[in-house]
Amino acid sequence: MTHVVSALGELAPPDGTPWWAWALVVVLIATIPAAIAILAQHPLKRTMRTVAKDARESREQVKNSHGSNLRDDVDRLLASIREVRQSVEHVATEQRWQRETQTQIAHDIGGLREEIRTERKDRATGDEMVIDTLTRRERERRDRER
Repeated sequence: MTHVVSALGELAPPDGTPWWAWALVVVLIATIPAAIAILAQHPLKRTMRTVAKDARESREQVKNSHGSNLRDDVDRLLASIREVRQSVEHVATEQRWQRETQTQIAHDIGGLREEIRTERKDRATGDEMVIDTLTRRERERRDRER
């Protein structure tokens, strides 16, 4: 079985092989790799379409629909959050001071009430003493007049 290559580069069939069988083998040898390549591209194309679609969706989620840059927007938001946090901390500090002041005022009011109660008792006691003294003097004066 010898293979003869002509001057034109054609491969002649081996001795005893019909030309149609040889042509079939040559066509199969030439087309099988091409068919495999074509068949392998089909799932690859599907995968590439899916990847491209996912990339477009990701781009749409990240891409701004307005003129400003996403990073600049995020930086402004973070700055705003810092300002709000500082304001909240200031309000919390102010509320602590107000609570302490309110507690002190309540304590002072309690002290004033106690002083007023004591003053009333002392005045009532003094009034009773004055009434008793006046009543006793009035009796003594009546007793002397009789």
